[in-house]
Amino acid sequence: MSRSDSLRRLRVEDVLCLFVALTLLSYIGLAGSWRLLRANTEDMWTVSFIGLPMSIIIFLASLRYALGSDGSTVGRWAAEVTEIARDWLPFLLFLLFYTTFHSALWITIHPRIEDAELLAIDRRLFGETPSVPMQQWTTPGVTSFMSLCYFLHLILPPLLAGLWYRRDIKVFRELLLAILICGAIGAIGYLLVPAVGPGVAFPQLYAKTLSGTLYRPIIDWMDVARAPRDVFPSLHIAVSAIVMWYAARYGRTLLAIVTPFIVGNWIATIYLRYHYAIDDVAGFVVAVISIVLAGAALSFEQRVTREA
Repeated sequence: MSRSDSLRRLRVEDVLCLFVALTLLSYIGLAGSWRLLRANTEDMWTVSFIGLPMSIIIFLASLRYALGSDGSTVGRWAAEVTEIARDWLPFLLFLLFYTTFHSALWITIHPRIEDAELLAIDRRLFGETPSVPMQQWTTPGVTSFMSLCYFLHLILPPLLAGLWYRRDIKVFRELLLAILICGAIGAIGYLLVPAVGPGVAFPQLYAKTLSGTLYRPIIDWMDVARAPRDVFPSLHIAVSAIVMWYAARYGRTLLAIVTPFIVGNWIATIYLRYHYAIDDVAGFVVAVISIVLAGAALSFEQRVTREA
């Protein structure tokens, strides 16, 4: 394969995934990286949120071939399935990279947590971290809705990606590239500012205990998947803000459907005591940076491939 052909086949998301993998390898060493990258059964359901829409699209391609509705051949079907896997694979790999933050190795490398500093910033800016005064609003019904919104943070990105995949592959790549960049920036934040959140670090601040029909089942389930030090910046904020941006580009109807749950998710990050306000501010900044960089990266890739 010539150099120009290789450049045309290489995608910016491939380069980003490779960079993240090499960074992890160099940061903690080969032996530690192998321990980190081994996904256990508790991690695999997280990966399924990208695997599910990819599997549905492959199933539809297979069904079209089986019915012979468009004259598909085995070769054409295999090529289509390979291309689908090619489009989604970088993001499956990136989710596996995220699961490395479950490892106790990071606690060994960075034993100190920075919650006291984040709380101090909130108190300087707002008088108190907002989840403390917000506890006067807590009811089982509100808590259940907040828990649902917080959970949908995992559902909405792959659903939106699946919608864009069939409408416009370029926007699909831009959306998931923005999420990849967002995750990479978030990983840097987790390394530089390891923290566990106000609910865990400062339980004495809260006089009321959260409860609700959906609260315990959802939060217990999500706590299995979330990294133990995934506080600054808030990727719940960043990713959902990216989803809102690309939902708006898809159409007003979709935007109207997802907006209540996205805004609810933003509130839930504070209400459920997972984040400090400064985490959320940083999350919005990360979202803007990620969207801008994703568009710029794809434009740069197009120029390179045209010139190759």
